[in-house]
Amino acid sequence: MNDVTYAGGQVVSNGRELGSRLLYYAEEWGPRLLAALVILLIGWLAARAVKWAVAKLVNRTPLARHANAASLGERHPDSIGVQVGDAAYWVVLLIALFLAAQPLGLTGATGPLGDMLRGFGQAVPHIIGASLIFFLGYVLAKVARKAVEAVVTASHVERFSTSLGDSAPADPSMLPRTLGAIVFALIIIPVAIAALDTLNIAAISQPATAMLRLILDAIPHVIAAALILAVAYAIGKFASRLLTQFLGTTGFDRAIGATGL
Repeated sequence: MNDVTYAGGQVVSNGRELGSRLLYYAEEWGPRLLAALVILLIGWLAARAVKWAVAKLVNRTPLARHANAASLGERHPDSIGVQVGDAAYWVVLLIALFLAAQPLGLTGATGPLGDMLRGFGQAVPHIIGASLIFFLGYVLAKVARKAVEAVVTASHVERFSTSLGDSAPADPSMLPRTLGAIVFALIIIPVAIAALDTLNIAAISQPATAMLRLILDAIPHVIAAALILAVAYAIGKFASRLLTQFLGTTGFDRAIGATGL
């Protein structure tokens, strides 16, 4: 009987100890788990909102509209805004996971993630600055290209080639488009270099900047060579017309024709 009483008391004691431990863990970890779940819920809602807002904003830009129009023929096209919005969604959700891990005391496991997020946070101002510089430069380059095309088209430069004895060009808009593209490149390349320098990511900016500087340095030589060829062509056409008129006036061409040559 004593053994039964002792065993019953031991069970009750163990039950009380287990209940105390469960109560301790509930009091200790309950608020932490609740805080982590609330953070995850808020982060998920924020990620959804950011995804929607970013997709709408990006799709309103001229560059995104042009890219979206070019991808209409694809089988499962995703707009540029949707793709950027997805990236923003996962970034916000990743930040929420990092914040939710703090109440749980998982600092050791989230250390590398925290370092990555801090690096990303330091890069965000550079990314925003580079994006703004490139966007404004792109708009300026497009306006300048349209202006040059309009001025060249209104000046009827193709009449100059007709006055030299050439036939009218098959596509009168080719010269305005070419000059407009040159002006666009002269503006957008320095803008791209400035944007890459602002990005401040050496692994990306240094090779790309070097390539763009090489192209930018070559453009004046290409333009100079084209101008030299154009002037030489104009001089040659003028000399040809002058010589033809001179030979026709002196009758030299008729004399050559009379010989049967």
